[in-house]
Amino acid sequence: MPKCVLCGRNDGLEKHYACVLIEHEKQEATGTKRGRGIRKETLTEIVSANVCERCEKMTKLKAVLSTIPLAIIATMICSVMALFSVRPNRNIRDEIASFPTVFLIVGAIIWVLGVSVFLSTSKEQYAAEKVRKVLKKPLNMVLVSLEPSAYTRKDRGPSALDIKSKTAVKTELAEKLLPVIRGEAEESVLQTWIGQPFTAEDR
Repeated sequence: MPKCVLCGRNDGLEKHYACVLIEHEKQEATGTKRGRGIRKETLTEIVSANVCERCEKMTKLKAVLSTIPLAIIATMICSVMALFSVRPNRNIRDEIASFPTVFLIVGAIIWVLGVSVFLSTSKEQYAAEKVRKVLKKPLNMVLVSLEPSAYTRKDRGPSALDIKSKTAVKTELAEKLLPVIRGEAEESVLQTWIGQPFTAEDR
């Protein structure tokens, strides 16, 4: 079997990715209309890389575990800011004494929220970000996995909404990638869209 590009083991599986360059532009105000941001996404190429199942799982596990220090830091910031909040008849000593309990509760809430966000992203997309770094693609480029399992459970096929919610692709480009991801079209059909920018209002 081919070597995994992430760990070098001889159990890599060929994965295919759409390279999408993401740019942001500012549209100047004209007349009574206010200026707005424009998001531009351009498909540049389709690349493949050999990635093993173990690396895909490990990249997601590391991302989920990273929520622990993030939750602790966020909790500390919230706690310090609470000390400086102005409230009438407050008892600073009582508040400080209750900090251990409050710290645990707030930390747990922030951690659960963080984990829910990280768990919603598939292991294939976490691995795609690692592959992007290995291939030395620019920071404003994302590699979108063309594997159907990256977007939905096996009991139903992915939709364009799944692609938009689970990747950085937010324009009509998601609809163009969908037939290939669903296995209804060959990757060659995407050659038509290479170099063509897709735009949407940048929220």
